[in-house]
Amino acid sequence: MKINKLKSLAAALSLPAGSNMAHALMPWNDGPPDIVIYTSGGAAQDRAIDLAVVSSLVEPETDDWFSDKTSTGSIGSRWRAYYFVGKSTLGEGLAGRKILFEKRSYGTAGYGVVPLVGNDGRGISMEHFNIQGLPQTIWTADGAKRWVASITGANASTYLAKVLSDAGFLGADPGILLKLGTESYPEQVKELISGRFEADWPTDIDRFPDTFAALIG
Repeated sequence: MKINKLKSLAAALSLPAGSNMAHALMPWNDGPPDIVIYTSGGAAQDRAIDLAVVSSLVEPETDDWFSDKTSTGSIGSRWRAYYFVGKSTLGEGLAGRKILFEKRSYGTAGYGVVPLVGNDGRGISMEHFNIQGLPQTIWTADGAKRWVASITGANASTYLAKVLSDAGFLGADPGILLKLGTESYPEQVKELISGRFEADWPTDIDRFPDTFAALIG
């Protein structure tokens, strides 16, 4: 995972830890999160991220998952958000806090690097899953603590918001992925809200900036 910026997380480290909640978090009952982290990139890591979030970040029994459901029935293959209480072992600032961790897989590996590096390192805003402020009535239950929604161009503005990614996941060697002038170089996918490509997609990125920090190789 390559980190561009984690301003929300850094700010949270200075907050006092709250008391742990014993119930699963739902935005229509528990209000907005204290910390929001948006990520994007390789779909190959989706299952590993599911397991890592539950085992390392979540206070047991406090997590609800929100996922998109495609026309083919695939759940979470484009967007997924986890809303949970930070595990007691995370330390001050994260333990006991309400955390929203979102993963965009739409666009696959290229969206784990190009939008983060673009715009001279300032990043390019793109569609991320937004569950804040949404009522329970627009979700369909998919088992205990699991919620899904079918997102199309007609309702995308309800479920998606254009924001910068805080972190990116890669499912390919960056040296191969960012090889200029080849089929490997990341291509765009169209936005659901507008039906168009994001503006200012760079086609000349051939490496990660030195200011990026590699948390996971």
